[in-house]
Amino acid sequence: MKFRSLAIAVLASLAFSAHARYMGPGAVAIPASAATADTRMLGKVVQAIVAPDDSLVMLEGHIIQQQRLRSGNAPDKFYTFKDDTGSVTVEIKPKAMPAQKFDHKTPVRLFGEVDHGRYGAKIDVKRIEIVKS
Repeated sequence: MKFRSLAIAVLASLAFSAHARYMGPGAVAIPASAATADTRMLGKVVQAIVAPDDSLVMLEGHIIQQQRLRSGNAPDKFYTFKDDTGSVTVEIKPKAMPAQKFDHKTPVRLFGEVDHGRYGAKIDVKRIEIVKS
């Protein structure tokens, strides 16, 4: 009985944990939490944009801007990510955001998968980590 009460308390506290926001150029506040880790990775944007669909990637660099869509006023989940080899559009759902606030100057590590569509490659981000300097 005690274990069950403890488990319920832990799960409830996880549901109400605080989440961070991207605070750089074009920022629209979107709360989020971490997702699951990936096992097979590539390391650079230049590699990711030519990788096959559904390839797992880990990229280190900066989210330099939040993109705006022309449809409605809802917060957008598309950003521009840049590393030393280039830039790519990334789609970040709220649950993938880290717990800390960050901006375009904050180094981050993205975990996700490649998605090729009508407008080229993008990365569907599953988790973001803040890189400690």
